[in-house]
Amino acid sequence: MKRILLSVAVFPLLDFGSTGINKNDLGLTVYTQEVATPVEVMEQIQALDGGAYVDDLTSSLKDINEIINLGEKIWKIIEKNKPVANVKYAYANAVPKGIKGPEELESFSPLQFKSFRKFGKNGFGSTVFDVTYTLAHRFNGQYQGRGRFLDAVTVLPHKVDVLWGYTLNFNVARVSTANVGNEKEPVASVAMEMDFQISTVLKASQYRNLYEFRGDSARVTSIEN
Repeated sequence: MKRILLSVAVFPLLDFGSTGINKNDLGLTVYTQEVATPVEVMEQIQALDGGAYVDDLTSSLKDINEIINLGEKIWKIIEKNKPVANVKYAYANAVPKGIKGPEELESFSPLQFKSFRKFGKNGFGSTVFDVTYTLAHRFNGQYQGRGRFLDAVTVLPHKVDVLWGYTLNFNVARVSTANVGNEKEPVASVAMEMDFQISTVLKASQYRNLYEFRGDSARVTSIEN
């Protein structure tokens, strides 16, 4: 299926090497475009198993104002140019402390999708890598009619092209949760930090993306370094 660009803007990633987070030893110019999510990718994500929850559920107290992630905290998306086999089972969420899982919540939205194409060119104008990936989440979950919580927060690659001699690794480096609402009506937030590295045997370039998902919105906010 032909991908239709949702945004005409194509913006290069800036080099923030002085922050200690990003480096561009390969001298690449990296671009990101928002693209339409193919129907087959939506169907694939909808059919996936949500995976197991890994937190220690020893607390029986349900604190609607303390929001935790019962899912994964870090996981690999692409390793050595190939999608990781178990990436489709890696999810995060943002739910009240003390519940056993998102199934105790109600009123979740359908899955929301947002897809990006990221590609890098070298000084000769050759495309070194070209990756398309989709972010997904469900929002508006409620506990006994209160709050706005998140489930099925994930990222899945569906196109990976890498020039010979280069190695691409793409990981979820950290997931954090917060209450961006108030005590009466908590609103969950998930911040997902992604680490993106392209390398040769001699040099490497590394970038980080931060995506925020909110329990009261279908939107995904992107902060890209």
